[in-house]
Amino acid sequence: MKKEVLAFATVLGVFCGLSASFGQGRVDIVQIYSNFLASRVAALGCNAVDKATEPKFLSNLHAVTIRAIQALKERNQNLSDADLSAKMIAAQKATQAAVKGEIAQNGCSSKRITALLKLYKMHSEMSLGG
Repeated sequence: MKKEVLAFATVLGVFCGLSASFGQGRVDIVQIYSNFLASRVAALGCNAVDKATEPKFLSNLHAVTIRAIQALKERNQNLSDADLSAKMIAAQKATQAAVKGEIAQNGCSSKRITALLKLYKMHSEMSLGG
Protein backbone atom coordinates (compact mmCIF):
# COMPACT_ATOMS: atom_id res chain seq x y z
CA MET A 1 0.00 0.00 0.00
CA LYS A 2 2.87 2.42 0.68
CA LYS A 3 3.92 2.06 -2.95
CA GLU A 4 0.40 3.04 -4.06
CA VAL A 5 0.38 6.11 -1.82
CA LEU A 6 3.84 7.08 -3.07
CA ALA A 7 2.73 6.61 -6.67
CA PHE A 8 -0.30 8.79 -6.07
CA ALA A 9 1.80 11.49 -4.40
CA THR A 10 4.25 11.41 -7.30
CA VAL A 11 1.50 11.77 -9.91
CA LEU A 12 -0.15 14.51 -7.89
CA GLY A 13 3.19 16.31 -7.57
CA VAL A 14 3.60 16.21 -11.33
CA PHE A 15 0.16 17.73 -11.70
CA CYS A 16 0.64 20.48 -9.24
CA GLY A 17 4.12 21.59 -10.23
CA LEU A 18 4.57 22.52 -6.61
CA SER A 19 7.11 25.13 -5.66
CA ALA A 20 8.27 26.05 -2.19
CA SER A 21 5.85 28.97 -2.01
CA PHE A 22 2.86 27.31 -3.69
CA GLY A 23 0.05 26.34 -1.40
CA GLN A 24 1.14 28.36 1.63
CA GLY A 25 -2.04 29.86 3.00
CA ARG A 26 -3.99 28.69 -0.07
CA VAL A 27 -6.44 25.91 -0.63
CA ASP A 28 -5.36 23.82 -3.60
CA ILE A 29 -8.21 22.73 -5.87
CA VAL A 30 -6.24 19.67 -7.03
CA GLN A 31 -5.94 18.46 -3.44
CA ILE A 32 -9.65 19.11 -2.92
CA TYR A 33 -10.34 17.05 -6.05
CA SER A 34 -8.16 14.26 -4.69
CA ASN A 35 -10.04 14.39 -1.38
CA PHE A 36 -13.37 14.14 -3.19
CA LEU A 37 -12.17 11.06 -5.08
CA ALA A 38 -10.77 9.39 -1.97
CA SER A 39 -13.91 10.07 0.06
CA ARG A 40 -16.11 8.60 -2.69
CA VAL A 41 -13.99 5.44 -2.95
CA ALA A 42 -14.22 5.03 0.83
CA ALA A 43 -17.99 5.57 0.82
CA LEU A 44 -18.48 3.07 -2.00
CA GLY A 45 -16.11 0.56 -0.42
CA CYS A 46 -17.79 0.77 2.97
CA ASN A 47 -21.38 0.84 1.69
CA ALA A 48 -21.78 4.35 3.09
CA VAL A 49 -23.16 6.06 -0.01
CA ASP A 50 -26.30 7.90 1.00
CA LYS A 51 -28.73 7.59 -1.91
CA ALA A 52 -30.50 10.77 -0.81
CA THR A 53 -27.37 12.94 -0.88
CA GLU A 54 -25.42 11.15 -3.62
CA PRO A 55 -26.77 13.41 -6.41
CA LYS A 56 -25.55 16.45 -4.47
CA PHE A 57 -22.14 14.83 -3.95
CA LEU A 58 -21.86 14.08 -7.67
CA SER A 59 -22.85 17.63 -8.56
CA ASN A 60 -20.18 18.99 -6.21
CA LEU A 61 -17.62 16.52 -7.58
CA HIS A 62 -18.41 17.71 -11.10
CA ALA A 63 -17.82 21.36 -10.11
CA VAL A 64 -14.53 20.50 -8.38
CA THR A 65 -13.40 18.33 -11.30
CA ILE A 66 -13.91 21.15 -13.81
CA ARG A 67 -11.93 23.60 -11.69
CA ALA A 68 -9.16 21.05 -11.01
CA ILE A 69 -8.80 20.36 -14.75
CA GLN A 70 -8.54 24.10 -15.40
CA ALA A 71 -5.87 24.46 -12.72
CA LEU A 72 -3.91 21.48 -14.02
CA LYS A 73 -4.01 22.86 -17.57
CA GLU A 74 -2.70 26.21 -16.30
CA ARG A 75 0.11 24.51 -14.34
CA ASN A 76 1.06 22.09 -17.12
CA GLN A 77 0.69 24.09 -20.31
CA ASN A 78 3.25 21.90 -22.05
CA LEU A 79 1.01 18.81 -21.76
CA SER A 80 -1.54 17.91 -24.40
CA ASP A 81 -5.11 17.28 -23.31
CA ALA A 82 -4.54 13.56 -23.93
CA ASP A 83 -1.42 13.52 -21.74
CA LEU A 84 -3.19 15.45 -19.00
CA SER A 85 -6.14 13.09 -19.18
CA ALA A 86 -3.83 10.07 -18.94
CA LYS A 87 -2.13 11.53 -15.87
CA MET A 88 -5.49 12.24 -14.23
CA ILE A 89 -6.63 8.68 -14.86
CA ALA A 90 -3.39 7.37 -13.37
CA ALA A 91 -3.89 9.56 -10.29
CA GLN A 92 -7.50 8.38 -9.96
CA LYS A 93 -6.42 4.74 -10.14
CA ALA A 94 -3.68 5.35 -7.56
CA THR A 95 -6.16 7.02 -5.21
CA GLN A 96 -8.64 4.19 -5.67
CA ALA A 97 -5.97 1.55 -5.03
CA ALA A 98 -4.67 3.33 -1.92
CA VAL A 99 -8.13 3.70 -0.36
CA LYS A 100 -9.19 0.16 -1.27
CA GLY A 101 -5.88 -1.10 0.16
CA GLU A 102 -6.52 0.75 3.41
CA ILE A 103 -10.00 -0.78 3.63
CA ALA A 104 -8.67 -4.26 2.88
CA GLN A 105 -5.87 -3.96 5.41
CA ASN A 106 -7.53 -2.04 8.24
CA GLY A 107 -11.27 -2.08 7.56
CA CYS A 108 -13.85 0.66 7.35
CA SER A 109 -13.34 1.63 10.98
CA SER A 110 -9.70 2.63 10.48
CA LYS A 111 -8.82 6.20 11.38
CA ARG A 112 -8.10 7.17 7.76
CA ILE A 113 -11.27 5.61 6.35
CA THR A 114 -13.42 7.07 9.13
CA ALA A 115 -12.02 10.50 8.25
CA LEU A 116 -12.76 9.92 4.55
CA LEU A 117 -16.32 8.87 5.35
CA LYS A 118 -16.83 12.07 7.33
CA LEU A 119 -15.35 13.99 4.41
CA TYR A 120 -17.76 12.25 2.02
CA LYS A 121 -20.68 13.39 4.19
CA MET A 122 -19.31 16.93 4.25
CA HIS A 123 -18.81 16.91 0.47
CA SER A 124 -22.40 15.73 0.08
CA GLU A 125 -23.71 18.66 2.10
CA MET A 126 -21.78 21.40 0.29
CA SER A 127 -23.36 23.61 -2.38
CA LEU A 128 -20.83 23.87 -5.20
CA GLY A 129 -22.59 22.54 -8.27
CA GLY A 130 -25.53 24.83 -8.53
